[in-house]
Amino acid sequence: MRIVPVTILGREYDLCFSTRVMMRMEEKNLDTETTIGNVHLLSYMMEAGDTYAKMCGQPGKGFLTVDEIADNLSPAEVGALGLTMSLAVNGSRNVETTDTAKNAQETPSDA
Repeated sequence: MRIVPVTILGREYDLCFSTRVMMRMEEKNLDTETTIGNVHLLSYMMEAGDTYAKMCGQPGKGFLTVDEIADNLSPAEVGALGLTMSLAVNGSRNVETTDTAKNAQETPSDA
């Protein structure tokens, strides 16, 4: 599995798409075509990234709960994170994102 970094509200988190993330989405019958589904997906991927980093002997960066994301990000900001989440699902690396509190856009990096 690969980790993709994302910065939300000035703090960096790791996103990871694991089988558990997929299972949780399916169990709750959540669709990534909706804001509600993407809020859940983002939280689950952050939790998976934190867990995976710890399993690899690295310090985890924590994660935001579904409620914390819903309370602090607008639907547009959640939608703007779609590319970053897609990169994590597809196992890509080298993604740099801007702080969604300031600018809800992400910029792929060549690094």
